[in-house]
Amino acid sequence: WAGGKGPMVLTANVTVKPGAALTIEPGCVVQFVQGARLVVEGALIARGTADSPIRFTSVLTKDATPFDGEGILFADSSTDERCALEHCVVEYQRVGVACAASSPTLRQCVLARNGNAGLLATDGAEPRIEDACRIESNDFAGLQAEGAHMSVRRCLILRNGGEGIRLANKAKGTIEGCRIQGNGRAGIACDNMASPTIQGNDVASNQGDGIACNRFSQPVIQGNVLRDNRGTGIRATLDSAATITGNLIEGNQDHPMILERSDGVIKGNTLVRNRPYGLNCAKSASPTIEGNWIEGNGGAGIICGEASAPTITRNAILGQAKAISNTGTLTVQAKDNYFGDVGAAAMAGLIFDKHNEPLLGEVIWAPRLTAPPPRPPVPTLDLPPLP
Repeated sequence: WAGGKGPMVLTANVTVKPGAALTIEPGCVVQFVQGARLVVEGALIARGTADSPIRFTSVLTKDATPFDGEGILFADSSTDERCALEHCVVEYQRVGVACAASSPTLRQCVLARNGNAGLLATDGAEPRIEDACRIESNDFAGLQAEGAHMSVRRCLILRNGGEGIRLANKAKGTIEGCRIQGNGRAGIACDNMASPTIQGNDVASNQGDGIACNRFSQPVIQGNVLRDNRGTGIRATLDSAATITGNLIEGNQDHPMILERSDGVIKGNTLVRNRPYGLNCAKSASPTIEGNWIEGNGGAGIICGEASAPTITRNAILGQAKAISNTGTLTVQAKDNYFGDVGAAAMAGLIFDKHNEPLLGEVIWAPRLTAPPPRPPVPTLDLPPLP
């Protein structure tokens, strides 16, 4: 399909059959009427340029809305190595790009103003979204993986109505070097046994949590900056044993971290200037908390709730009204932590446990460190520029 010769109007489903290839040239405009879809069972090569992108859009030139078309579907028979979108804009579709057991590559594309998702990948799909793709202003999720393996590198996930990225139903993959900002719910949501690696991202100013993990999810969350989110920096619930290492968690409005019925490893993170408290082991949460710097979060630095008995060691817990608060009935091991240059008498004021309320459990805080442990380094991020 050539560019510069007027739009290609899809009035119904158009299918690229197995063994066939459709090439779309720079500058081409493809318009969808309501209900129309481009189905790729063979190959689709759509390589625009920065000056002459390819646009997949609504047939309505005025008052276009999400759900005007059905978008692009890469079927399970599509030829992965020949399916590529570069410098393409996909907008005003129910789902911008859908991947069914297929693995297209998207580079420097814009998926915007779509309805259910900018991109949806289902069981067996392995799409690659990379090189400064912009996933923005979609009504619900920006990117969604259901049982798929999604690779997202150096992309912009901005101002989507729901989650910026949602992974569910054993979804895996890598989310690396992205800006995930201003989304209507969580920046990244992992649900129902999702286990991605999330590293080196800036997750900021989302209306929900920075990263939310639920129902047996086991993500690896390392080297990210999670800041200024309206919810929690990281939330793990219902047996989500996350590995959380080397992150900067700053300025979030509903705790830097909440664990509920979840264990895991929390190591080498910096938790500063969050509200209203620090790390909250809310219910039946007994993670390993080691080598973190917890300072100035208001209230207690670490809260141990009912049936929670985390192992707390070699952390710096500073600038808090209480360093550790045990509101449950179990004994909490908290030896070899640094609480600042305070005397033994002042330590009693930094710990809340059975010595304050006889029915509570005890915090074993002695011996304690007399000098601070090394402060974790601030993550170094390699991010794409904002538009």
